[in-house]
Amino acid sequence: MIFIPSDDEIKELYSLSARIPFDDRIRHEADMDDLSITLIQGYLREINSSLYEESKDPQKSFMELCSNLNIVSELPEYAKPKNVGLMFFCFEPQKYFPYAQIDVVHFPDGAGV
Repeated sequence: MIFIPSDDEIKELYSLSARIPFDDRIRHEADMDDLSITLIQGYLREINSSLYEESKDPQKSFMELCSNLNIVSELPEYAKPKNVGLMFFCFEPQKYFPYAQIDVVHFPDGAGV
């Protein structure tokens, strides 16, 4: 038996998904291997985070580090990166965000009025 949702049910599903910010959504087609420990450690070192030393500890798991940074799903049995983790700590973010771009604008005299 195939269940076909009504228009109201479809609208409700869209509304539920819109409540979770894009960067906090789980990227189901990505894997934990897409996150780079090198990029994560570089970031933690740059911001002088106490997690930097923990990230070098062989006793700590990669999953635990990612969980502390809140860049992976909460369910250990379904460990998938969140969009924010892939945007910051993936060597190939264009694989998941193909048309995204960052525009940097410099105002030499300030932002203006």
